[in-house]
Amino acid sequence: MNNSEIKTNLDKILKTGKNFLDLPVCIDFYVDYEQSSFNFVTIVDNVKSKYEDKIFFISVDVDKEPIIASKFGITTTPRMILIPKDGTPQIRNAPLNTETFEYYLDGLILDPIVFDEDELIEDEPVVKKYEPVKMMIDSTVEETVDEVASN
Repeated sequence: MNNSEIKTNLDKILKTGKNFLDLPVCIDFYVDYEQSSFNFVTIVDNVKSKYEDKIFFISVDVDKEPIIASKFGITTTPRMILIPKDGTPQIRNAPLNTETFEYYLDGLILDPIVFDEDELIEDEPVVKKYEPVKMMIDSTVEETVDEVASN
């Protein structure tokens, strides 16, 4: 896919919020002069070959493509956007290590469980194949959230 086709697909994603490619997409945003961006680009380059048949990778140099970065709301680097085949794009801070990046990519490519509703047993929980890591919440924050929700 050439640069023009990539820009056209990015515009479609921005306008509709949907992915029109046959694969999930990972867009990384970076600048050449920043060490953390350099580190993230290195991580992406190291894992790209492992996922090349499963995920379409796009790298955007924010200094060379400021319009694309601004359309996606990118104001700091390094950042990444994960766009599943079906679903909502997610903007994330770029991970600091390969393991975390691969965790995000694995979550991006896993298919949801397909099941026949007739096979479900009433009151039996459906187990999901992929469950994102839940963040620990401070008890005082949790109480505040509960108070706001009850009002």
